[in-house]
Parts: sequence; structure tokens; C-alpha cells
Amino acid sequence: MRTVEDDVRNLASLFSERFDVVLCHGVLMYFADPEPVLDDLVRLVGPGGVLSLLVRNGDALAIRPGLLGDWDATLRAFESPLYDNRIGVTIAAVAVA
Repeated sequence: MRTVEDDVRNLASLFSERFDVVLCHGVLMYFADPEPVLDDLVRLVGPGGVLSLLVRNGDALAIRPGLLGDWDATLRAFESPLYDNRIGVTIAAVAVA
């Protein structure tokens, strides 16, 4: 295993090889259009390999305020996939189809 620190937008130029496992956790929601990054990730996975994605589920944004009984925040969570995370950055949750 090795780790590489760089801008994920440079992903296509960072690696010439393919991998058995590619992890992308907590990254895609920071992009207005994550599709180019996702395309690059797919290209890095070798035959029979695994791509593991961890993204914020848009529908799940309503769970926390719903459990707390904050119905206004629950309704807002269903209306917009955008939210402010713990570090104050507005990001998008992925819609589940």
C-alpha cells in the first residue's frame, strides 16, 4: 500500500498503473461536478478490482434533524442537496436513485 498526497484533479496524470482496490472516501461531495473525478477513479481500477466510494447520501441528511425533532431542518434537507459540513464548507450530498 502507498499513499500519495496531491490534488485529486491531477489523478489521471499521477498513476500509469491499475489497482486491485481504489478508495475514495469523503471526497466527491466537494465537487460541483464529481463526474470527471469519478471517471478517473474508474480508470484506475484493474480487471476484477474494486472501487470503494463513500459519499454523503442526500436522503440521509434528514435523519439527524428528524431524530432530534427539528422538523424544519428535516424538510430543508429534502429540498436541497447542499449543506454546511462541520468545518463550515458548503458541499453537496449525492442523490440516491
